[in-house]
Amino acid sequence: MFYTNAAYKLQTHFVTQEEFADYYPINPDLFTFHIPSYFDVESEVKARVLDRTMEGLVSILQSMRKVPSIRYPKNSDLCFKIGEELAVGILLFIFPLSNDS
Repeated sequence: MFYTNAAYKLQTHFVTQEEFADYYPINPDLFTFHIPSYFDVESEVKARVLDRTMEGLVSILQSMRKVPSIRYPKNSDLCFKIGEELAVGILLFIFPLSNDS
């Protein structure tokens, strides 16, 4: 009989995979929010569609870790509103509010 005093190193590997529920990637350069078009819905639903669009855009920027330069035509009120809300959303994830105050 032979006995060995060999200790085997047990290695554990964990795999982390991010999953995003705010948007659905179709291709590496294409995604969808699965929401109706802003222009196809009734006026009382437009605010919810716009909020959902903003949440999705901020989510994409956070997951890609990108800070874009926001540009839009000056005569578009909708683009102005989206641009302003997106800028606020970007500032909140760059400089999160702290509870230290």
